[in-house]
Amino acid sequence: MANFIIGDEATFRLNGKVNTQNIREYAPQGERPESDYEVNTSRETCCVLVGVCGNGELFGTFFFESSVSGEKYLQVLNECLLPILLEKFQNQFNDGYFSRLWWAQDGAPTHRLAEVSHCLGILS
Repeated sequence: MANFIIGDEATFRLNGKVNTQNIREYAPQGERPESDYEVNTSRETCCVLVGVCGNGELFGTFFFESSVSGEKYLQVLNECLLPILLEKFQNQFNDGYFSRLWWAQDGAPTHRLAEVSHCLGILS
């Protein structure tokens, strides 16, 4: 399973408040989760992208100075992630594509940029 990699990014507020976009809470059906978070008004953030291999190995951490756009995500894929994957899985890279490597990501708008899909096409 080392060839299966899940990548995701999370935004952290630099004032220590919880970013509820990074949290999933569950409760019995019909009940609300018991949580009480202060409203976060800070605009100072740090976004981090990490890839986790099926064997538990981490790829990254890649930091973004501000929110992630499709262009910034693509830049990190091309300049940071792909060189690491080429080094680690060089025996699987033939004719411009990886033969047995899968990069999984969620459906965030930054991931749906056509250029991102094209870039990740070499991972399939």
